Amino acid sequence: MKVLAVSAGRRMGNCEVLLRHAMRGAAEAGCEVQLIRLQDFEIKPCLGCEVCITKKVLDGGDSVCAIPESADGYSAYVKLALEADGYLLAAPCYNLTAAGRMLDMLNRQHRFLSQLKQKCREKARYAATIGVGGSDWTNFLMPILNFAATELCGSRMHLADQLLAEFHPAPGTVVLEEGLTDRAFRLGRNLAQAMLADQGRDCYLGDAEEVCPICHGSHLQLRHGRLICPTCDIAARVTEEDGALRITWEQGYDLCRWSEYGDKRHLDAIRRGHGRLREHREQVQAALEPLRGAFTPVGP
Repeated sequence: MKVLAVSAGRRMGNCEVLLRHAMRGAAEAGCEVQLIRLQDFEIKPCLGCEVCITKKVLDGGDSVCAIPESADGYSAYVKLALEADGYLLAAPCYNLTAAGRMLDMLNRQHRFLSQLKQKCREKARYAATIGVGGSDWTNFLMPILNFAATELCGSRMHLADQLLAEFHPAPGTVVLEEGLTDRAFRLGRNLAQAMLADQGRDCYLGDAEEVCPICHGSHLQLRHGRLICPTCDIAARVTEEDGALRITWEQGYDLCRWSEYGDKRHLDAIRRGHGRLREHREQVQAALEPLRGAFTPVGP
């Protein structure tokens, strides 16, 4: 079994240090492990051109990307990602969320989503995540990082474990926190165990404080007058008992974002949206034309 370890942090920074300990855990459990640093691959950001969506969702073909393969190192990353059976993702927290390198990788993923999902149907894939913050300003780090991991598993909730290390802004200081590197080692071992057991979405072995039983996240969002898990899109009712909050979920996995129901709902919405453009293309172009010359963008 192959594990691809992906670092979005500094060379031998705290993310990479913990990632290397996790790699040891996976290797000692019998996995073949490989490390890549996203900063070595020069991944260009998504253009938002929608070519990948129209090719895959509307026309039923393989997803493609308008950015040429020769333009950056993304194709080399794609090859490694498609060959892997499991993933270790590590990212530092920048501005409350995951570092931009991880987001660029995630935003371009429709480039090979068709191929990835096919491989995930043939053999389930699993992932574990490591996040590092310089303080406790890490609110959106783990949800985004775990979402990136889930997408690498073919939009399946196969998260085996997660680890958040806070208050480590200086490179290498994670080694000073007793037990943290051991916890990273166990995370790698837990990933290997999930891959061996092949339990699907019941593979989670983490111990982080959580709210949602599906994505194992700790967030709630107010949307259209209801509290939901922003990752899984299921509604919650919150009550208080003896000064502690109690959360009851109105839906289960079958109606969440990661189920067949959720996938169909998502793709149907995209098809409707693009269908409106195809139906009213001339009207849209006529409305946009006066805006094109109204303001001139300032260049660098």
